[in-house]
This record gives sequence, structure tokens and C-alpha cells, in this order.
Amino acid sequence: MKKVKALSFILCLLLASVSLLACGGPGSGPTLPGFQDGKKNLVFFIYDNEALYNGLAEEFEALPGNENINIVIQKATDSYYEELQTSYIGAQTPDIVFMKTSEIIPFLSGKTPKLLALDSFIESSDVIGWDDLWAVNDGYRYNAQTGLLGDKNAPLYGLIKDFSPDWTLIYNKELYNSAVNAMQDKDMAATIRAKLDMNTTYPSDMTGKKVTDYALTWSEYYAISQQVKKSYGTVNGTILDTSPEMLIMQWIQQNGEYLFTEDDKYCKSITGTPAILEAFELFRKMQDGAASPANWSNTTAGSAILLNQGKVASTTNGRWAFNEYDWIDNLSNLGVMASPVPDDYDTQEATKYTLSSAIGGCMSLCITSKCEYPEDAWSFIEYFFTEFQKRMATEGYNISGNRKVAEEYFLSENQTPEHLALNTFYYNLSLSSDTMRYNRYLGTEAIYNVMWLNFKEYFYDTNHDSTDPNNAKWIACLNNIEKDLNNELSKYWA
Repeated sequence: MKKVKALSFILCLLLASVSLLACGGPGSGPTLPGFQDGKKNLVFFIYDNEALYNGLAEEFEALPGNENINIVIQKATDSYYEELQTSYIGAQTPDIVFMKTSEIIPFLSGKTPKLLALDSFIESSDVIGWDDLWAVNDGYRYNAQTGLLGDKNAPLYGLIKDFSPDWTLIYNKELYNSAVNAMQDKDMAATIRAKLDMNTTYPSDMTGKKVTDYALTWSEYYAISQQVKKSYGTVNGTILDTSPEMLIMQWIQQNGEYLFTEDDKYCKSITGTPAILEAFELFRKMQDGAASPANWSNTTAGSAILLNQGKVASTTNGRWAFNEYDWIDNLSNLGVMASPVPDDYDTQEATKYTLSSAIGGCMSLCITSKCEYPEDAWSFIEYFFTEFQKRMATEGYNISGNRKVAEEYFLSENQTPEHLALNTFYYNLSLSSDTMRYNRYLGTEAIYNVMWLNFKEYFYDTNHDSTDPNNAKWIACLNNIEKDLNNELSKYWA
């Protein structure tokens, strides 16, 4: 069992609970902004898109029979999952929450789960059935006896709202085509050119194709990114800023490994495990030094913004980004490919190399165990999972967690051919991809913090040989990441 946190941390949580969430429950009157006397107040705890979810709440409340329900939108002020944990100490816990598989274990382990199982709700629902769920939703099934997620016979605790391969390669066609023409290695240039030509129309049918027929290999990805840098100087080939810790873990998984031991109790040896070391080395090689294709910088602008400005040739992102950054109206200038894969990806055992692009997103909706009105909370989730999802799918965000909605609306013929081709590409790529494996106890935030602090120290220190993958500071960086991850794990398992 996990030991109680240090006293200072407990005090910090208590103070946070007083200042942010300590307030009376629904029965004690309007204690949160938005609470209404005489109504069933349900708190929906969100992390962004406040205007969007306020609109959703108003729609739901206006439905016949919901006159007595009041949805209160509460936005996290800093760390979503830390604040959610804190809320269980305070007097007011949210009723409906978002959850990731990488963060859910602490909310389910222990004698009393902090979330409600949804099986009985689904079985009695006239709106949502088991056939509406994708297989990936099994990631929210938790076996309390084994402490593992994914057991198909275990209770289900969350409904995935949407998902997408979040590290597809989205590129500026003009910059990439120009770089290919300038490459000295004409054989590699011809291979890359064929893949760019294939992806011009977003290949929707991968049947019979090897992954390396339509995805760049790591060497090709580095080469074209480096050529962009050489040709344009001030333009980066790419920037690896979209959840870099998860990008590295995707690369490791593509390479047939996993960063952590099977029981998730230890970080494996980074420098002693070739497949892991290769992934970290690609990350370093892409960014180390001013001449690198994605050199580490202090810029506050993200790669998606820089792509719009013509200051970077590619970014790694998901389907949602096309709407978020207005790329959906600029499809003639942008290409998209599956995530780059290891050079020998198609020559290894099929059972070992199953991941071409990691499925990201997969965030689910859950009901907390302290919810006073669980039936009404479920009614809200039903509306979210159906009518709201229809609109989001029609607008072309990620693939809906509702299978029927995805098939009818995300792939609807009532959209432009370009949009349909793009959506079909992401839909088929998702079905051929695997779910990202995280450490289910650390969660992604802890992993990110450990990697970020060590990468920051290394990349900001220019006093090392950026051309030498065995330079002492890089090896020390990797050893420190391994040590710090193991320290975090030891705290959990102590």
C-alpha cells in the first residue's frame, strides 16, 4: 500500500482544499459560484474549454424533465488531478470528472474507490449500450484484486469521450518538397518523395501496405528535418513539444520496449537497454545544438503556432489540432502522415512491433463516489456521449468515443471530400494503432516533470559536444532521469 504523504504535503493539500474546494455539499445551500437553492447541483470539473462546457450545461438543463438540475462548471486552476485528489479532503467533491488511464489508479485503489462503476448504468440505459463502446474503452476497467487496468471482466469506471493518434506528422508541403529537392542523398530523397506524394491525398486505405510504405522512418524524419534547417536557416525542421515524455514512450514502444518493468515498479536501465536508448538518442539528436533540426529553444510559441507562421516545417499532433489551429481551412498547404517509425520497423516480429502511432486522448467521463445524484450525473453523461458528441464529430474533432456516432457523423458524406479524406485517414490509422502504455502509478505529470527538469538542464547547457551521443553530460542526464523516476516509484511503493 502507498504510504501517507509527508506532513507538509498534507498541509498543502488541506490549505488548497480550504481555498479552492472547501464548501458545503448540494444539500447545504449555494456554496459554490453557480449553485442554486432548491435544485440538484451537479459539479462538472473541467480543465479547459469553459465556454464550450457552459453551453453544454445550458443545453442539458433546457431538456424536458431537467428543470430541477443545475450543472455547475468548475475549472481547475492549476494541476487538474492534484486538485481533484484534494477535493476528496474538502467538503465539496465534484460529481462529474474527466480521467486518464495514466491518472486513474490512485482514484480506484484502496478500500473504497473514489469513482463509481458504470456497468449498471449502461445495462439499464436506453441511450448507451455496450455496442456503442470501442474496445479501447476497456482501458478503464479496473480489477481491484490485481490492481490492473484492462481486464475485460472487471468493472468499467469511465466512458472515453474521444481519441486520436496524437503524434501524427503534420507538415508544410512547400517546405518539405523544397527540402527533398535539395537533399544530397538522392535515393533517400526518392523514397521520401514517394511517401509525400502518397500522403498528399491522405491515404485512407492502409490494407496490404507496410507501415514504412506510408510513414517516414526515423532516419528519413531526421534527414528531411535537417535539410529544412540547412536550406532555410531560421526555420526549424520540427519542434518536439507535444507531450514530449509521451512521444519518447511512443518511440520506445515502437521499438519493441517499455520504459518501465512489467509491474511498473521500476524504470528500466535507459543506457543499458538498446531499444530505450535509441528512442532517447533520437530525441537528443533532433534537438541538441544550434544546427540541429529542432534545436531546443526558449521560445514561448508552440510548434503549432510556428507552423502557422512558417517558422517550422512540421509538428506532431492529432486530428483535434486541425480545428484548434485553423488548419482545417488550409488543407491544400498541409500534409499529414503516420508517426515516424524505427528504420527496421517492418522487418521485426509482428508480435513485437504492433504500434505505428500511439492512440492519445482517450480521456473519459467518470462519476465520483461522493456524487449525491448519480442518476442525474449519468443522464448528463448520456447527453454528452450522444447529442453533444454528434456535434463534435460533425465539426471534425477527435474520433468520438461513441462508435455509432463516429461512424455516422465523423465519416459523414455530408462534408467536403478533403475533410472526409482527412477524417478517414485518422479513423483508419486509429483502428490500426495501439494504446499508449504509461506507468499507471506515476501518471504522466510526474513522468513529464522528471524528464523536463533533466532535459532542461542538459539542453540549456551548451558546454558539451552536441555531436557526441556518448558525451558525459548526456549520459548523466539519462542516468538522472532513470534515478529520479525510480525515486518517484519508490515513494509510491514504500
